[in-house]
Parts: sequence; C-alpha cells; structure tokens
Amino acid sequence: MRLPLKVAVGLTLFCAISAETAHAENCDQSLLNTALAGAERICLSGNELKFDFETNGDLRILRITPGVKGEIHLDRNQTYGATFFQDPAVRKLVEERIAACMERQWPQVAKFTCHPEPSTINFEKQGPNVNFDCEQWATSPVDYNAPDGYYISSVNLEVISTSNISTTSPPKIIKSPDGSFAHGEVSFRGLDKTDVPFVGKVNCPGGGHGGVRIYGVITKK
Repeated sequence: MRLPLKVAVGLTLFCAISAETAHAENCDQSLLNTALAGAERICLSGNELKFDFETNGDLRILRITPGVKGEIHLDRNQTYGATFFQDPAVRKLVEERIAACMERQWPQVAKFTCHPEPSTINFEKQGPNVNFDCEQWATSPVDYNAPDGYYISSVNLEVISTSNISTTSPPKIIKSPDGSFAHGEVSFRGLDKTDVPFVGKVNCPGGGHGGVRIYGVITKK
C-alpha cells in the first residue's frame, strides 16, 4: 500500500544563543554535500531516508522505504539550526532515533549551508539558582554578551524557579550604551522565622531558592 505524503512545513526558527556565538555563512556546496553524506552514514542504517540539499540551499527530506513515500521541504533559513528535527511534521517522517542522531550531527552540516544571517535573533540565558535560609538575602545575577556583528536591541528579565520567598527585589537591568552587553539581577529574601513558645522566633520553615532569566532580541548592525 502506497501512502503519499507531502508536507510543506513552516517553521519559526528560534535561536537561543546561550554560547553567545554567531553563525558565519560559508556557502560551499561540495563541502555541504560531504558533511551531509557523513551524517547520513552515521545515522542511517539503510535506505529508508534521503536528505537532499537543492541548489538554492533548501532541504528536502525524502522517505524512500519501499511501499511508503513521503517528503518534507524546508526553506534554507529553516536549516539555520537543528530545531526543525523537533517539529511534529518532521518527526512524523523521521523516526526518533534517526532524528536525534541527525540533530547531534547537524552543526557539522549547518556551517556549510547557504543562507543569509538573520537581521534579528532571539536570545536567552539563565542565571544561577541561588539558595538562602530564612530571613537571608541572596542575589541571582546573569550577564549576556552580544555576538560580533550584533547589538542588543531589547532586553528583559524574568524571575524563575522560586520557592520559600518572602520578598523579591525589583528586577535590575543594565545595558551598555553600544548594546554589546547586558546585566540583570534579582535579590530574594527567605521566609520569616516562626515563634517557638518561650523561646521566640527561631524556627525556620525551610530554606528557599530562586533564579533569573535574561532574554530579548539582538539585531544585526
């Protein structure tokens, strides 16, 4: 039984540049094909799938298992990162084992893909999760450095992963005038101690913890 499947997949690429590096375009078709063939040798056990870059840089994933045909077409900008392997439509065509393997190999392929660097990229970075006892303060700081060729055009701070907190300081964000650097921090205070009869406020209901996430948009200069 032949099951025709042709899915045009529209993916929104979200690039979280936690490593704070930019992707340099190195459009070389021969190196691209070599890198792709190497990934296929590692991840494909037979002829069930074929990954094929077209001359314009778009990617086709073909299901060529006997009796089952399928195809997904990805615009070249959608292959900027490996997040497309998590898309449900891709997972329907590419089994989990192969998708996970190709996702690990994709950085060696993507560095040769042909695409323009995006003008804006979303970023995020999580600060340390700090611990504190009752009536104690602790601060969770986080720094972000924009990659070369980009500046931070917008930045926000979010409190995350909190427990046993009585007070939280207002979020503090500092951005350098040229947009190359941003710093954020939030301070947390633990719960108040409770009364113990004839002793006073010495009982601590439990220590707490909290953290922050800095996020925003970087724009190409």
